[in-house]
Amino acid sequence: MYTIGAMLPYMPFHYLLFEKLNTSAIVLTSGNCSEEPILIDDNEAEKKLSGIYETLLIYNREIENRVDDSVVTCVNGKERVVRRSRGYVPSPVHLNLNVEGIIATGAELTNCFCVGKGNQAILSQHIGDLKNAETYDFYSSNIDKFKKLFRISPSCIVCDKHPDYLSTKYAEDTGLPLLKVQHHHAHIASCMAEHGIDEKVIGVSFDGTGFGDDYNIWGGEFLLADLLDFKRHTH
Repeated sequence: MYTIGAMLPYMPFHYLLFEKLNTSAIVLTSGNCSEEPILIDDNEAEKKLSGIYETLLIYNREIENRVDDSVVTCVNGKERVVRRSRGYVPSPVHLNLNVEGIIATGAELTNCFCVGKGNQAILSQHIGDLKNAETYDFYSSNIDKFKKLFRISPSCIVCDKHPDYLSTKYAEDTGLPLLKVQHHHAHIASCMAEHGIDEKVIGVSFDGTGFGDDYNIWGGEFLLADLLDFKRHTH
């Protein structure tokens, strides 16, 4: 690791902590066991993190939602969001097409899902890796929460083509009309949606694991693509 992540205090509690410790900086990490979601219940935190902490600092307000901190970097002087979570979610991505009632279940690793409301794509906070049981429970309950919060009446569900992803199995189990999307095409289409592009592009996706239309796993692909379809040029 050659980078350092820094954040400013964003709630009064943080300022009180700095004042009490009489320091200008605090080294911190997330309150969770490895691969598991952030803990939001005091009793569960006391039990699961026992042996890790010296003092557990709590207060009398319950936490309603798990939300990891967002991660942002700077590339060539421009802000680039690495992990879109606290502070960004659930602010929608505005699209040029109607996605009402569509649920997109996301991938297996570093998951987030999406619900469609009119021409808005409303993405969840960072969920994590679904192979962890606690994370999967958080994932499925959070989809239900989003449907209720944004009054989504699901008309169809979209998932990855990988047959063994838990997000794929979740989609199949809903019984809704199902559309499966190729992994690297989804990456490229998401970039197009983020930047408001609806014409053909040359898309390059390298993420290590993409289930291809030929039923092979590809680490990276070059696609000639639009939002709805693609043709693989090379890999």
